[in-house]
Amino acid sequence: MLETLGKTISRLLGVDGTIIRIPWAKVLIIITPVAALVGGIGGAVVSRYELTGSISAPMTGASAPSNPRIGPSTTPSAAPSGAKEEASRAQTEPFAVSLAGKIAWPITLLLAVILLIFSRSLRKLFGASSQLVKTIKAGGIEMELDPEKFEQVRDHLRSSFRELIADARDEYERMADLQDVDERLATVFSKSIVTKLRIGSVPSDLRATVHVRDVIIREFLYQLVDYVPKGSGAHRRFSQRYGIIGRTWRSGESHGTGNAFGGSASEEALVEQWGMTKREAHGMLNSKHSCLSILLRSGSAVSGVLYVDTNEKNAFGDDAQAKALATSLETDALVVELATAVERTMAPLRASAPNLDIKDFA
Repeated sequence: MLETLGKTISRLLGVDGTIIRIPWAKVLIIITPVAALVGGIGGAVVSRYELTGSISAPMTGASAPSNPRIGPSTTPSAAPSGAKEEASRAQTEPFAVSLAGKIAWPITLLLAVILLIFSRSLRKLFGASSQLVKTIKAGGIEMELDPEKFEQVRDHLRSSFRELIADARDEYERMADLQDVDERLATVFSKSIVTKLRIGSVPSDLRATVHVRDVIIREFLYQLVDYVPKGSGAHRRFSQRYGIIGRTWRSGESHGTGNAFGGSASEEALVEQWGMTKREAHGMLNSKHSCLSILLRSGSAVSGVLYVDTNEKNAFGDDAQAKALATSLETDALVVELATAVERTMAPLRASAPNLDIKDFA
């Protein structure tokens, strides 16, 4: 019967072939207190005027009908005592008070239903939902789409992904500590990088770090350790299309520059030439000028990218000289040791991590 009614409503709405499922339990829950409220108000009004009208005739002095055998009655008919009490109360009790007494419980019930509808915690407690289930039916397949369920799934996925990221961060740190990656990086910095500078003094902002392919999202690079000799930055993720580190990773070649953005007249040029988004390019024109992006090779394996930068222009020579220096550092003994330590860090992580590929979800 309910399905027939749903089909009828569907035809009236012009939705052919789709059954509109009406949540009758929810409809009744809402309609019941509303009907009670309307009935209470109507009952209070009717009761008020019936009681006042019922005593008006006896009180006018009209006598009861005469009995032909006994003769005319000499005593007027007395109203029943109950009617007198009701009439007296109706005359003395304010109408608002009477009305409030009649509609108090319907209003309370209606408020409870409204609270249940708009309170998510109460809906979950009673297993109810204010969201109507949408039904899609096509090709003999029927799907019910519940927006609240979507929200619950989304929250669950976000929570699970945050937990995955936190667990991966702990494992990155643990494995990097086991292989002394930060100490080996500090050694490379002081003995292999600083000694190659082409300027008279060491820039105060000269720094270095290591990026590896992220084991959570394959299309991203992950900053494995903080900058040395000082700074933070570990655990950040960059697209493999980002800047000079992305260019090095994608091309499989080391790169360097003496004035990274000297030929870029605008942030739009950074987007086109360096693979940055507009947000990433914002404010970059006045940032790091001299950069080295050195591919870390451990045997035939590429384990990561050693990145060095400073605000000083041409700290490693011009673009051609900086690129040549970056390439030569690939085979530096200390750099190779760092590359081996990074590979030992990443091997177990790559074997156990999800390695999500965004293209798999396209």
